[in-house]
Amino acid sequence: MSAKLHPSRSLSARGRRGDGCTVLQGRLLPVKDGEVAHKREESDPDDSDGDDPQFMDAREIEGGGMVVQSTPLRRTVVIIKDKYGPEYRVSGFFPLVDPWWSVKLKVKRDGTQYFAQGYPSYALENDMSKDILSLFLHACKVHDDTKQTFINWLPSDATLTFDNLKKLIEEFQMNNSSNKINIESSGPGLLVMQALECPLTLKYLPKLLPRKVKGIFFIQTSESSEDPKPQIDLLKEIETILASEPWKFGFQCIIYRALKLCRCEATWGCFLQCKKLLAKMTELQKNALLIYNELKDRCREIGDTYAEQEVLTKLVSGQMPAEDAWEAIKFLKDNCIVVLEGQRVFLQNLYLYEKDIARYISALVNGTSWKLDFDAKEILASTKCFAGEENSKLEFTADNPGNLYKDDGPPSQYINTLQITDGPASTDDSSAELDIDQLNAVSMICSNPITVISGKGGCGKTTVVSLVFKHMIKKENMEIEEACKALEGDLDASEEWNRDQMACKEECIEPVHILLTAPTGKAASLLKKKTGLPAATLHQVTCSYSAWRKQNSDKPWKFSKVKALVVDEGSLVSVNIFSTALKFLCNNSDLAKLIILGDVRQLPSIEPGNLLADIFTSLGNKKWVIELRTNHRAESQLIVDNATRISQQKYPEFDAVINIVSGQAIEMPDAEKKFILVSLSSGNDQDLDTAIKALLDKGPGLEDDKHSQFIAFRRRDCMMINELCSRHYSEHSIKNHKNKFDFQVKDKVCCTKNAYVKDLKTKNTERLDLTQSPGNRHTINCEEAIPSTAAWARNRSQAQSDSLANEDERLCNGEIFFITDDVERDKIRELTLRDSEDREYTLNYKALRRCCGLTHAWARTIHTFQGSEEETVVYVLGSAGRQNWKHVYTAVTRGRKRVYIVAKLDQLGGAIANKARDRKTRLQQRLKETLTQNRDDPGSGKPIGGTQVQCVSNADHEDCNREQKFKILSHHSPTSPGCSVPSTAPPNCEVPSTSTNHTEGNLASEDFIHSLQQSPSQKRPANISEGPGTPAKLSRVAASKENMSPLGCSRLQNLSLGCSSPKQLFKP
Repeated sequence: MSAKLHPSRSLSARGRRGDGCTVLQGRLLPVKDGEVAHKREESDPDDSDGDDPQFMDAREIEGGGMVVQSTPLRRTVVIIKDKYGPEYRVSGFFPLVDPWWSVKLKVKRDGTQYFAQGYPSYALENDMSKDILSLFLHACKVHDDTKQTFINWLPSDATLTFDNLKKLIEEFQMNNSSNKINIESSGPGLLVMQALECPLTLKYLPKLLPRKVKGIFFIQTSESSEDPKPQIDLLKEIETILASEPWKFGFQCIIYRALKLCRCEATWGCFLQCKKLLAKMTELQKNALLIYNELKDRCREIGDTYAEQEVLTKLVSGQMPAEDAWEAIKFLKDNCIVVLEGQRVFLQNLYLYEKDIARYISALVNGTSWKLDFDAKEILASTKCFAGEENSKLEFTADNPGNLYKDDGPPSQYINTLQITDGPASTDDSSAELDIDQLNAVSMICSNPITVISGKGGCGKTTVVSLVFKHMIKKENMEIEEACKALEGDLDASEEWNRDQMACKEECIEPVHILLTAPTGKAASLLKKKTGLPAATLHQVTCSYSAWRKQNSDKPWKFSKVKALVVDEGSLVSVNIFSTALKFLCNNSDLAKLIILGDVRQLPSIEPGNLLADIFTSLGNKKWVIELRTNHRAESQLIVDNATRISQQKYPEFDAVINIVSGQAIEMPDAEKKFILVSLSSGNDQDLDTAIKALLDKGPGLEDDKHSQFIAFRRRDCMMINELCSRHYSEHSIKNHKNKFDFQVKDKVCCTKNAYVKDLKTKNTERLDLTQSPGNRHTINCEEAIPSTAAWARNRSQAQSDSLANEDERLCNGEIFFITDDVERDKIRELTLRDSEDREYTLNYKALRRCCGLTHAWARTIHTFQGSEEETVVYVLGSAGRQNWKHVYTAVTRGRKRVYIVAKLDQLGGAIANKARDRKTRLQQRLKETLTQNRDDPGSGKPIGGTQVQCVSNADHEDCNREQKFKILSHHSPTSPGCSVPSTAPPNCEVPSTSTNHTEGNLASEDFIHSLQQSPSQKRPANISEGPGTPAKLSRVAASKENMSPLGCSRLQNLSLGCSSPKQLFKP
């Protein structure tokens, strides 16, 4: 069917004027392949859609929540046939584009085309022609011959509607049993059938949840499912809620409790597009929605975890009286949407995140800490050994070294067994003397359950952690090796032992479990590079736990033996991800030690909360925090000195100034200059353009883009700088003639979303897709001659690399790559990406753009580059605006050797003079209260000896994973004045108790607090001979106690660094 446009027919003549918009209602017309393409909105990929669509917190994971895939809002051009006859070309967001749907939406005309204002509502166009029927059966994957036979069989006078389609199919199959038609076996067919029963869902869900609607319609119930289908019961439940209680869709916690859907809630703005839904709500419900949206927006914009009631009532004073606002807040409290503490109003999830962090840190503190049996002097002496010998290198004893973080891999006692082996010489100066702060930090890590280390880049935070745990690993392995040698030489040992000594070494090695984490993939990569130890993102830890729970495997969780958790870049960590990861590790591992690294002066996370600063301040009086003050990078001393001045809100000292004056020659400083001001005479774009071009042409440190990075506060500045850098380094514009982003070889790119590598590879089925990919690139035809020997070798190497690839390997948000190849195979475009660590991937271009949010990366915003560093950094201040000294401080501390600041003098001074606003959080106070109460109450958190209770099942919140639970004496925070919680809660509503005469419920893990009373070395079962990972599992030795070697049965069994007393293999 060919769609014709009639631009002369004025739609606005029948529509409502006033705002220049009109309402268009009509049927979607079928579009020929290639006639109307899907047009993606080329908005800044850094513009986040909100929460990570894959992130679920602990309660959602343990409660069986479902992740709904979030769809980017990309514009699509469709043709709509108005009921009066004309056809209109409309550009907007259309989750469904099939011709059996009709839509209703507001549009605005621009020339011959119309643009959607808001989102469409859908209805099933019941009447259909044979052409539409043919398209529908094709979408339902009905075989072409069967489809044509059915269409020919249809009576000429038959009325074709979706209502009677199933009946017609049944009649057809009674006489044609060999031709099977099952329209409900496919996603599109099942959705159409459900649309007959759930009209409200189709009408309102695209307006209420535009990013989630497609994910809800075609929710994928399993990873192996290639054809996601609507869940009938889910759609019916949604229909029921929309019919009777539509206000519930404004609150994600209520939707989760009712439907188990995570992160699904409509904004007040979306409700305003649904007037009939608003008519079903009471004034109280509307007011609650308004206040909730104001609270959400405020917490997101300024980073607070709560707001005062007075502030909230003022924010909505123009829309409701104060008395109505108070009633609305009470309504939110009664429905477990917010929590009240005096005059403070918390979003329930933020309240629980802070409470959980305080609770589990307190439990770590109260438990018998894992004290490492060596001191700072011993480690300091060993640093010379590290440098004098060949550098120590960590390797895994498992067959596949890449499986450390594989979700379905074996448990960690078989994977994360670290050994010291000889390797190439280290490039780090590990023999350098540790300063006094580092020595104190070493002592803290060895003796304290919690250690927080703050300091600027180059002060040696990761060096301290690396030295401590490498020394621990080396010492333990040396003791085990000596024990094995002693057993080998024991006169009483059997001949079988001598013949099988290597098996002894493999079995008697006690795994060392140190989990190094960071909030972003780039930060985790840097942590791994600096320490030589495996590192993961906190998100990977939570995803791993979620996958393990879904498997219902008898194998323990891969991180179940973790004893020490290290979190780097603590200022970037949000309270939600930290709370979730900490809770999983505390409840399901042997965690006994927590080390947090970061810089308290840097910008906090862009999400609500102030994690690092709150923990640093609250633990200060216990002397578990330390500031490293000595810079160990000689080339960056001026950068560190100026960072200190900026943190004191003093103007930095520049060793060179470049003046940008229109019409004057620009003189560049020599390469020895480290902190350079590029002074703009005005703040307009022309001066900035001139400055950037001059730096790119002759600026020291900017000769190549592999060791330099531009950062700016505004995305608009980043876009402009990326354009200039692309022309300079890659000799092309970042956008093509169609105004779409253009990626070519040599481009510097980064990921803005996390994605698994396996999901970015071109599937074999995709190679049958004949869609033409535009662009100027090398094209390969599979029917070409046999490839050259070099090409064959390269392909074979790539195949081997793919076969060994870790299934859990991911491209992470913030990781930077360079495009080294751009190839089109069978009309499928693929890019080859390589990073600074020589990781190389050949991946599907469309998947990279869709799943990873691939974007140009010569210039990044301060927040997106935080946690990374580069040799040369150019900080473009732009307009000072909302920037304060923390923005300047964070930006300049990204540079390792050289920093440029591009700014007007008054704007730079203004930004440094602006004070950073203190975020309103309660984590600091909760930690102080909890730790103080625990100190005053020695019995709190201790298990009652011998008292055991059975597990209590609660599918929504806690999963009793262990065989036994110990009843504990609960400990509570003092009740705040005016603290209020509902006396009666809705079903499945988790209410945080603030009353001193109630226990805190299942928010505190009883088995975890009990396990903390033991040393990690004592957490094994009593019968150690049954454990596969223990030295005692030697059948030939255990077979006869009389013939057992004394060394094998006593010293070797007790060999563990986790013991509370020092171990000595041999008497002096």
